[in-house]
Amino acid sequence: METKPLTDSDFETGMIFEKELAEKYQAFVEANNAYLVYLKILRQRYGAPEEQYALSDWAVGFEAKNGE
Repeated sequence: METKPLTDSDFETGMIFEKELAEKYQAFVEANNAYLVYLKILRQRYGAPEEQYALSDWAVGFEAKNGE
């Protein structure tokens, strides 16, 4: 199989982008985990189990699923 190696400059730029992407993804994972913890606290506070209630609009609050 033929290869077409990158120039050092393109390789280094690609590595910089990959590092940034990994860092941003990790920040997203951490923020999402914090959001899920907060949502769990809210579900407990309002007695809104995930199986029965959805939070689609923060202005509305928890709404029963399936029109219940």
